Amino acid sequence: MKTDYNAAFAPRYAQSRALSRLAQQVWAVELARVAEGRRVSTVVDLGAGAGRFWPIFRRAWQPDTIVAVDTSLTMLGQSDDHTGVLRIVGDIDALPLASSSADLCFCSMILHYSVATTRVLSRLQEVLRPGGAVCVRTGTPVTLGSFDFLRHFPTAKRAEFAVMPNRAEVEFWLESAGFEQIDIRTVTIQPQESRWARLRKVWVRGFPSLQLVPRVEFARGLAWYAARLAWDAVRRQPITSEATLLAIGRRP
Repeated sequence: MKTDYNAAFAPRYAQSRALSRLAQQVWAVELARVAEGRRVSTVVDLGAGAGRFWPIFRRAWQPDTIVAVDTSLTMLGQSDDHTGVLRIVGDIDALPLASSSADLCFCSMILHYSVATTRVLSRLQEVLRPGGAVCVRTGTPVTLGSFDFLRHFPTAKRAEFAVMPNRAEVEFWLESAGFEQIDIRTVTIQPQESRWARLRKVWVRGFPSLQLVPRVEFARGLAWYAARLAWDAVRRQPITSEATLLAIGRRP
């Protein structure tokens, strides 16, 4: 699944994929447990994108420095948050990071882009100081079902299901890379947005896989999704909650 993060997609993503206040609260609580009361000096945000998790890191870990790594300078430039943030343009399979230089690493929806995931995680273990932890946030074939728009866009759905790992694969990656105390859980966020806001995310193609959808399919899928949301509103059905997997492994 290839998306051009250097084109018009970057501002669309930044505008449409901001985390709600509730989502920030939920993720801050989940991530705070990872630190185990230890002082966190440096956090590596691998695949940082537009920096939407940076406020959460500060709330959960209070780091001195956030090292934001992404292949797209355009994506990294979408945020005007410069306090304690070091932006680095780099590739996931060739990380320009020093050994034992970070306390925590956060990888959100990025490992499926690697050609050798276990090797990337082994490299991250080198980057971590002893006792440090990696946090892997990813979609899975199970959690993808919570993104209700995908059923209306077959091309995007196939692309997502083709690359997203299952829970067992994520656990295998971490174990093979030498991580211990592995903890895997599903994080579910109750929506605070309106149906219009949810439709707009799709309309502006704020999700990477929607970049792959041909125009005719996109127009048809958008119409069906709008009709579905309208029908659910008439029936007073709740908006579908979105779920992702969070896997945590600790360096010995």
